[in-house]
Amino acid sequence: PTETFTCYGGLTVGNKTIHCDNNKDHGDVNITEILQHSCNIGAARIGQRLGGADLRMMLERFGICEHLNLKVTSPERMEYYQFGKFNKRSPKGSLTSSDLPRVSFGHSVVMTPIHLALAYGAIANGGALMEPRIVSKIRTADGKETIFPPKKVKDVIRPEVCTQVIGMLRKVVSEGTGRKTAFPFYQVAGKTGTARKYDKNGPARYTSSFIGFVPAGSDGKPRAVILVMVDEPTQGNLFHGGDVAGPAF
Repeated sequence: PTETFTCYGGLTVGNKTIHCDNNKDHGDVNITEILQHSCNIGAARIGQRLGGADLRMMLERFGICEHLNLKVTSPERMEYYQFGKFNKRSPKGSLTSSDLPRVSFGHSVVMTPIHLALAYGAIANGGALMEPRIVSKIRTADGKETIFPPKKVKDVIRPEVCTQVIGMLRKVVSEGTGRKTAFPFYQVAGKTGTARKYDKNGPARYTSSFIGFVPAGSDGKPRAVILVMVDEPTQGNLFHGGDVAGPAF
């Protein structure tokens, strides 16, 4: 956690350069600081160190490519949106050298909000990835109940790693891009998200989000994961996840 990675504000991958927000140069940053400041370049360098096969395997362990199987009636086309997916150019089992750094900070990969909430739930649960539920129970008019109990799918990371990550996510809220989500009665652990939509020629459009869980103190068990996502915010010049979705969280 204390190892540092150098961010000069940009990183050339192939014939293109990826940037941090406003080309900001974060300098030497450790993993906590990379999360605190949403440092794209620091995250990309971590991904390059891991390699495409290991990074993809880790994300898939969190279930982002699994069918959600929500057991809800929906139009046939909706089934397509119950999967996460990587860029088509990345081979199965790995990532291309151009996709790898981008996936590391959240581009070139698509997942549903429920996939993302499940992943954060696993961190809050000490590593246990749960099966998603829309309905916890059904009660008929005569009082009979059908209960759908919580089901663990698998353990994805060790509890001690979760504890480390939760500490880092608390720093995002107390000292980083998520400061607008802090409030006096609970400790919050979470992360801002600002994703520019892919459009070569059109104006810049964003999906802005904040996801976190409460309470996130070292002596308590988290009770709720909350994800706030705003599609194409238009309030003045505000579009960063911490500014747009953070206060709603």
